[in-house]
Amino acid sequence: MIKTFFSYYKPHRKLFVIDFTSAVIVAILELAFPVAVQWFIDDLLKGPNKDWNIIITVSIILLLVYLLSTFLQFVVSYLGHKLGINIETDMREELFTHVQRQSFRF
Repeated sequence: MIKTFFSYYKPHRKLFVIDFTSAVIVAILELAFPVAVQWFIDDLLKGPNKDWNIIITVSIILLLVYLLSTFLQFVVSYLGHKLGINIETDMREELFTHVQRQSFRF
């Protein structure tokens, strides 16, 4: 039964790989981002040496990482729904074809 279920993913392999990869990257970023912000606040902002060039650079990098995470969350949401709809459509077409091939007596 599981083999049959995974066979529906086969035609949409590229979409699945993009969606799954994006989901893994988002999960990693969501774990790493608070740690990076804590390091930024504790070491760079509260530390004795306040080098504003480093603070601004790290701030921009954190902003870019946050924007990347937001974009990848959109990709996961959008492509995940698209993948689900495509698989659902394939299943419905297969079911409809199966029902149409049945005898009238059925």
